[in-house]
Amino acid sequence: MAGTRRKLPRPGQNVSIRVLAGAHEGTYASLVEGYQPQGILVGAPFKGGVPLPLDKGTAVRVYYHDERTMYSFRTRVVDRAWRPRPTLLLAEPEEIERIQRRRFVRLQINLPVRYCLLNEQRGHDAEPEVREAACEDISAGGLLLVCPQGLTKGAELDLEVELEPDAPLWLVGRVVRVVEHPGPERPGRYGVEFIGVTAADRDLITRFIFRKQRELRRLGLL
Repeated sequence: MAGTRRKLPRPGQNVSIRVLAGAHEGTYASLVEGYQPQGILVGAPFKGGVPLPLDKGTAVRVYYHDERTMYSFRTRVVDRAWRPRPTLLLAEPEEIERIQRRRFVRLQINLPVRYCLLNEQRGHDAEPEVREAACEDISAGGLLLVCPQGLTKGAELDLEVELEPDAPLWLVGRVVRVVEHPGPERPGRYGVEFIGVTAADRDLITRFIFRKQRELRRLGLL
């Protein structure tokens, strides 16, 4: 258990809680408030501005990450409280699963992207050329970039991804896969992995994906 405790989310860290079954099945944002002898104290998930009334014994899966890796564990609700604020007490897990980057939740969505090549050969006083592009899907680990320019595997990019209107996210990425080379009438498609992404930015992307998935489910499109 000591080794497991070292990998648990820290107090104050954002987490996502997935209710595995029942009327409240779905994924919700939460925050680790601290640790007690009986388990992990987290903020109660809210839906429509109201805390979820999860019963004791409800099975949930918790997701969180650091700058390199995403983690997950299955647990259950052992207690709940409404005051001074709504909280859940979760049992400490016996095992924590380390999720490889390829297993980050991925959302198919078209988003505007602007980028420039890092270390591109140019004149001494020339500004880097900013190019317009789009992404076909995104995860907390990377995106599928669609652009007319030919890119090579290993190319590093300064990216501006518009998750929300007038709210761009700046990231650095590396081309790890050439899906399709550009042609006369089609753009190129490239798998890009984020590098040096902060935990805060990774969390922002994850929350964006979960929110969009909830919207799609409400519309019957997912």
